[in-house]
Amino acid sequence: MTAKHTEAEIQGKLYFLPSDNDERKRLVGQHNLILNGIGRKHIHAPVDLGSIGALLEIGTGTGIWLEEVAKQLPGTAEIIGVDISSNLFPLSPPSNVSFQQQSVLDLPKEWTNKFDFIHQRLLILALRSEQWPVALGEIYRVLKPGGWFQLYEIFGWENCGPAQARMNELQILMYESRGIYGFWGSEGTQWETFVKEAGFTNIQVTWHGWPMGKWAGEEGFLGGKCHLEYIKACKMPILGAGIVSGSEVYDELVEEVEKELDSRYGMRNRCIMICGQKPMIVDE
Repeated sequence: MTAKHTEAEIQGKLYFLPSDNDERKRLVGQHNLILNGIGRKHIHAPVDLGSIGALLEIGTGTGIWLEEVAKQLPGTAEIIGVDISSNLFPLSPPSNVSFQQQSVLDLPKEWTNKFDFIHQRLLILALRSEQWPVALGEIYRVLKPGGWFQLYEIFGWENCGPAQARMNELQILMYESRGIYGFWGSEGTQWETFVKEAGFTNIQVTWHGWPMGKWAGEEGFLGGKCHLEYIKACKMPILGAGIVSGSEVYDELVEEVEKELDSRYGMRNRCIMICGQKPMIVDE
């Protein structure tokens, strides 16, 4: 077994969220929240959609982003989604869309210089901090010279109250216990540094997010609902790490967060999008 295969197996074990129908529903809801927060536009890099011959999505999950993008691309485009688990893959994808169980840490060698565009979203819980340069190196390798990469990650909060601040502390401790570091409070500079060090140029950084709580109407209600489902899914990993004294303590904190979402104005996720281009001339 090679070192990369070992890393890929570890990557799979790091990701603690379920792969069931409830998680499928949560991810679809989250997908729509993200799209609403970025203007319902799937691709923000300066790419001519009509010229895309091959597109890859990493961490594709349910494949919903990929299936929606497929409708915007030429019918001849080769569209591939990969994930470390196949449990959430759609059963009947469009004819030019395929899904494969692959790790971003070890993409197929035959994909070198293959893709015009690569999309990666929300791998914050799937990679250790030292794995990010490896992942971005693989993405850089399989992009065509001149191709673009788009990354989107959640890394913080705006105007969160004391209950959510405490939940953030527990989640960070849980991430660190699993070897994951989400760069919370870094203002996204670490991801931007990794993208630059991987060799990407023409880097574009923008900030996004979506509201949490009834103060923001239906959108805020859906954002709060998605968040509550997520922190409930964190319960067993947090208890398993011995971070809180017991189940009741965690459940009480979840209830406090729910009340806070209903009463505190301006709570929202803070998210970063980074787009970068592989140079047309690549130094060997």
